[in-house]
Amino acid sequence: MLVGADAADLEKARPFLLPLSTIIRHFGAVGSGTVYKLINNLMGAIQIAGIAEGLAIAEQAGLDTKLVLEAIETGVAPVRR
Repeated sequence: MLVGADAADLEKARPFLLPLSTIIRHFGAVGSGTVYKLINNLMGAIQIAGIAEGLAIAEQAGLDTKLVLEAIETGVAPVRR
């Protein structure tokens, strides 16, 4: 759970949050958890775009896309489908 809250308020809320998530990451003031979530979404979107571009290049180069996907899944930069 990504949390932005006053530290004292988070401690009061912790008993109610623990059943929802065993990991609670406190990023600071109200809104800071949302900022981190947006950063995380950005990094995921960049990864997806990079994979799509790489697959498009592989296809244009005439590579076997099934083999390319197998290599991506088990190679240096594994991707989970």
